[in-house]
Amino acid sequence: MKAFFLLLLLCWSAQAEIGKTNITLKWDYPLSEMTTSIEFRVWHQTNSLIAFSTNTWSVVTNVSGLTNTIGLGIQPGVHFYLLTARFTQGLTNETTGEVVYLESDPSNSVLVHVPRRGTNLTVRP
Repeated sequence: MKAFFLLLLLCWSAQAEIGKTNITLKWDYPLSEMTTSIEFRVWHQTNSLIAFSTNTWSVVTNVSGLTNTIGLGIQPGVHFYLLTARFTQGLTNETTGEVVYLESDPSNSVLVHVPRRGTNLTVRP
């Protein structure tokens, strides 16, 4: 009975994350320039033919300027990620009053391909 309960508990725990794969993105940035005055923005797209723009790629998360890694849980499929750095304090346009954030050009993109899980598992005698 204890073994059955343990198996049931393990199956329930695994069910919450079925299909997700954990990845870690890591980037180079000069340690002397890492500060809370900047943040890194992780961008995502599933189509490599779409050139980077803030209208065609989605921000996955913003990361503190004090770290150079982020862990993500992603679904199966093809994913492209890239990174930008931007100042956390914007500059105000004196004419329009609009706040503008200075942001770097995008980094190189990386490809992550997570295969889909198998289906129709059977047991044969």
